[in-house]
Amino acid sequence: MRSLVIGASGQVGAQLLALASGEESCTGTYCHHPLPGLVSLDLRDGLAVRKIIGAVRPEVCYVPGALTSVDYAETHAGECRQTNAGGVSHVARAMAEIGGVLVFFSTEHVFGESSRAWTEDDPPSPQSVYAKSKAEAEKIVQEILPNHHLILRTSWVFGPDPQKKNFLCRVHRTLKSKERLVVPSDQQGQPTYGPDLARTARELVRRGARGTYHVVGPQCLSRLEWAKTIAKALHLPAELIEGRPTTGLGFAAPRPLQIQLDRTKLLSFFGQDPIRPASAGVASQDLMQEYELAAGGIEPPTRGL
Repeated sequence: MRSLVIGASGQVGAQLLALASGEESCTGTYCHHPLPGLVSLDLRDGLAVRKIIGAVRPEVCYVPGALTSVDYAETHAGECRQTNAGGVSHVARAMAEIGGVLVFFSTEHVFGESSRAWTEDDPPSPQSVYAKSKAEAEKIVQEILPNHHLILRTSWVFGPDPQKKNFLCRVHRTLKSKERLVVPSDQQGQPTYGPDLARTARELVRRGARGTYHVVGPQCLSRLEWAKTIAKALHLPAELIEGRPTTGLGFAAPRPLQIQLDRTKLLSFFGQDPIRPASAGVASQDLMQEYELAAGGIEPPTRGL
């Protein structure tokens, strides 16, 4: 199978590319962070997008690449919309021309705060500029490729990261330097292990799944709980972590505090859980090796996909 990964220098894209290695013809792109073997591509350049898709002619195109900094997006609305919605529009139209499948990675932020878990059929209610751009991109994908798309909403992705940008990397970097780490005490999410997310995306494609799926981890944790879980697994001083309410942390973008994605559709499709718990993911061999640590006694379950 020929595939294209747009955003292969990011944590999810890198995992998708690694999984394809040796099994299929796979091309990866980057925008701001070049890595050996990747092709330069700016999603906002419609001509460049069409050119690479025309050259590769992928049967499936994965798009984890996006402008993902929520606070930066809030003050750079034009750039955010051009990248996240406009860029995906370029990809969707080019994929429609060759009859391929588009796998678009979205976010729990397309929903607002709620005491119940959001299902795939619930209408989006985005609050921030970033969230609105992703909700718009979802709609574009659905309209242009009604029978040839997968939309995967996820949350708090962590794991090996070539750019060292994710929350786990920030916790490690700060606590390793013996600095105090302040995190929101009232934000909740579902930490999702990146390698499992990438593997699940590929398996959904392989099995012919279409439509929208919530691909998130089984645990719902506060940022404070999650930071302490990371510190414990990586043998770092958890006492340096301080929780504060979101309102006092000066974020530019609004954030839903209590938010959870319903996983019923995902579990029904696979008949088992394809995403390991956060505690097992952070103690995985991949991360232990990355941080040159001995495993903390938690053996991650074998993935059955």
